[in-house]
Amino acid sequence: MNCNTFIKKLNDFIEGSISNDLKKAMQEHMDNCEACRKIYDEEKSIDEMLREALKIDNVDFKSSRSEIMKSIDRNRYSKSPIKKFYYHLRKYKITYVFCTALATLLLVYTPLLMNRIHTTNISKNKNVDVALKKKNNYESKENEKIDKKEMKVEEPTVFLDKNYQFTKTKIEVEPSFNTSWKYSPNNKYSVCIEGKGENAVEEGMGTIILKDKDKNELWQFSLTNMKKQFTPKYVEWLDNENILIIIGRAYGTVTKGGNLYLLDLDAIKNYMVYDTKDTKKEIMKLEKINKDKNVTLKLFINVYEDENLIKSHEETVKIDNFKVIFDK
Repeated sequence: MNCNTFIKKLNDFIEGSISNDLKKAMQEHMDNCEACRKIYDEEKSIDEMLREALKIDNVDFKSSRSEIMKSIDRNRYSKSPIKKFYYHLRKYKITYVFCTALATLLLVYTPLLMNRIHTTNISKNKNVDVALKKKNNYESKENEKIDKKEMKVEEPTVFLDKNYQFTKTKIEVEPSFNTSWKYSPNNKYSVCIEGKGENAVEEGMGTIILKDKDKNELWQFSLTNMKKQFTPKYVEWLDNENILIIIGRAYGTVTKGGNLYLLDLDAIKNYMVYDTKDTKKEIMKLEKINKDKNVTLKLFINVYEDENLIKSHEETVKIDNFKVIFDK
C-alpha cells in the first residue's frame, strides 16, 4: 500500500467501516511509514475531540465526522475572497471607522505641525552646521594619517549539525543497489548512494560510498543516529574535499527530499547548508552553477499545499556566490 491510498481510506479506517484485509494492510503501512502514522494520529485526535464535544448524557450521537462536515454552511465559510471581505467588514466595522477618522486628522494636522517645528529649528541648525564643518575638516585630516585598509569579518555559511553526523568505514565489496557514480572535479574520487536504487527513491536506509581511484579503495559513510530513520537521498560534489548531500526521511512515499548538508570528507564532519524549516517543503535536487570563479547553488523544492500531502508544486531557491565558511 502506498501513502496516497492510505490517506484516501483514512477516514473510513478511523470510523471502522472497512474490511478486515484493508484494515490489516493500513495498520502494517503505518508501522513502516512515520509520515502516515503522524497523519493518522492527528486525524484520530480530531475525531476524538469531535466525539467528546458532542457527547451528551443519555443521548446517543450517531452522526459521523463526514456527515458533520457536509452539514456546515459553506456559504458562511466560503473561500471566496469577496465573501470573506464582506464578513470581515461587518465584524470589524467600528474599528475601521475609528482608523479612518484618525487617518484624516493626521493628514490635516501633520503638515502644519512639521512646518512649525522646521521654522523653530532653522536658527539652531545654522550653529550646528558650523560646528559640523569644523569637526569634519578635523576628521578628514586625521583620516589621512590612518591606514584605510579595512578588516572584513566573514560570517559562517555552514553550521555543524550534531544530530546528523557520519562514521567512515573501509569496505571491500562494490555497491550493487546504488545510484550512478559522480566524479570529483580532479577526477580522483567518485561517490554514489548505496541501498536506495538507481534513482535513490526506494524506501529504506542508504549510505554514501566513496571510491579512491588512485588507491583503489572503497569507503562507506553511514549516519550515526539511525534511530531517527533518516537517509542520504541526493549527493553532488562541491569541490575535491566536500560533497553536498540532501538528507530526508527513509520511509514514506510522500516524502521526496529533505534538507541540504555539506560533508567534509577529510574531517568527517557534516554541516547544515539550507534548512527549509517546514515539514511541507523538501529539497529534491540541486544544480551547481560555476560562473566567474563563483558558485551558485540552485535548489529545487517540492512544496505540499494541503495537510494530507497530496497536492504540491515546485519552487526554486538560489544561493548566490556560495563559499564554505565553517562555524566550527
